[in-house]
Amino acid sequence: MSYDAYVFNFLSEIPLFKRINFNTIRKVSRNLQEKKLFRDETLVLQDDEINEIFIIKEGKIEVFKISEQGKKLTLRILRKGEVFCLSNIFSNRAIHNYRAKEDSILFAISSQAFKRLCESDISLSDSVIKALVKNIIHYSSLIERVKLMDGESCISSLLLAMQKNRIVHATQEELADMSGLCRETVSRLLKKLKEEGCVETYKGSVVIKNLESLRLLCS
Repeated sequence: MSYDAYVFNFLSEIPLFKRINFNTIRKVSRNLQEKKLFRDETLVLQDDEINEIFIIKEGKIEVFKISEQGKKLTLRILRKGEVFCLSNIFSNRAIHNYRAKEDSILFAISSQAFKRLCESDISLSDSVIKALVKNIIHYSSLIERVKLMDGESCISSLLLAMQKNRIVHATQEELADMSGLCRETVSRLLKKLKEEGCVETYKGSVVIKNLESLRLLCS
């Protein structure tokens, strides 16, 4: 398979492009450039000027905020196939901080080139708007969890929000960063949830055994 064919197939499997015209996907693929990041390398900091949109080819990217008191809150851990910095279509300033959780390879496309493609293909524009709304809902829910919920409710809500087919791909350290809780507290809470038959824990993942019990803990 040629590199161009690989990139086209890769993009076609990404949710943002699932229902997009093949010609538009080809135009996106032709505008991509690869960018490599080493583990813990910062891609961009909040309020930095930036004029690119990124797609993760390999690796993991952490999205985080730093409070005025210097406390870090992880908003998301992005993985292969996820698209980020979509808001750069409307602004050339980063609204979050981004760094590599591990050695990573990104596809980058000029935000202006991507904006032109959105203007020429309404299905792509609709897909981007839906993705941005989904992000707003996610970040709002995260802030509500951290500010208003106790530890058990917070972890339960986070697991429900992150699960796909009852599986949460995250380490205890990542769950701690995203919940605002210390790692020891997360470990204790997961152990309690496991004893109650709600979850099973594995290295790098959590399997939800009882969705309804977790939902009740969030209420």
